[in-house]
Amino acid sequence: MALAAMAWAATWAGDLDGAVAHACEAIEVAAPAGAETVLARAQFTIGFVRGVTGGIEEAKRAIEHALVASRSSADTVHHSLALTFAGLIKNWEGEFAPADQLQAEGLRIAREHNLLLPLLFSAFLRGLTLTGKGDYAAALATFHEGLDLSEKVGDEVIHHRLLNCLGWLHLELGDLEGAAELNRKSAEGGRRRNDPGTLPNAELNLGDIFLARGDLALAGETFERVDRFARDPATSAWMRFRYSIRLCASLGELALARGDLDQARAHAERCLELATRTNARKNLVKGWRLAGEVASAARKWDEAERALHEARAIAEAIGNPTQLWRTYAALARFYAEQRKGEAARRAAVDAGRVVDGVLGALPSETLRASLEALAPVREVRARLKEP
Repeated sequence: MALAAMAWAATWAGDLDGAVAHACEAIEVAAPAGAETVLARAQFTIGFVRGVTGGIEEAKRAIEHALVASRSSADTVHHSLALTFAGLIKNWEGEFAPADQLQAEGLRIAREHNLLLPLLFSAFLRGLTLTGKGDYAAALATFHEGLDLSEKVGDEVIHHRLLNCLGWLHLELGDLEGAAELNRKSAEGGRRRNDPGTLPNAELNLGDIFLARGDLALAGETFERVDRFARDPATSAWMRFRYSIRLCASLGELALARGDLDQARAHAERCLELATRTNARKNLVKGWRLAGEVASAARKWDEAERALHEARAIAEAIGNPTQLWRTYAALARFYAEQRKGEAARRAAVDAGRVVDGVLGALPSETLRASLEALAPVREVRARLKEP
């Protein structure tokens, strides 16, 4: 038990190699004794550490072992945590419905047994899944519930993550001002705590906000800070594999906005390479769409069409509303540039249908207005009015 506790403490002290080593020692002692509670805790730690550092297959195996051991030992804490983390991996792979099923069960156990840490983790990780599947009302409620709980108990680790997750959700819905405020708070907390999981994600969100506002200089400065952070040998591997994919996509969009097609193409290729390694399908949509937009800007129509159709196929398969409507909008622009009016209109109709579905489920008039005000949404609406 002491070794398993040391493994979890080492995880949050940033000693990821030490965490796995302690967990392996715990398993070595516990397995012959049939100490299932220890095995559940140690296997969960291994799965968690391997997951946040990109070792997805090893993470899956360890989490499955944790689920079996926690179930047999009636360890409700680690059973709930393992279900929630198993859902996170599904979320990363764009399997939003199975992810939500796992995490809903994890939340049920946490509520039934009044388990503080699993409740905090559930608010954070299930909120991400709900956002990914487009259940924005439930995601908003989940994030706010987590923020209230984390403030009540004085937690910082999950609190700062909830801030940038909520900020990301507001960004997706076009509330750039609200998103910026939430992500600034998250970045400040991450910087103060030297938290490698919070700071780069919050700053990436801020860079995307500046890019959406058309402030290319400030977006470039922000992305450059994240890039330096990611490249620094002293930076922890914690979540670097995930935010690096996002960074490539954002840098590519910035380069495209600046008209630097060579740089944009390179970033698109890198995004696709990194996303393919871990089957990060939502980011594959971003990479293929960016590749298509770059090829379209270069008037390489066949190449652009292939890339955009690949983006559409993946986006339709995973069902993430934001990536879906943005991909349809990109296809509408592509066809319009070739004066294929009917094809452009069909793509715009598809984009508008997805946006309308999101608008119809949003609980806030303010958020509905902010989504309608987004430049790409206005572009879709304008295209639908064209004769």
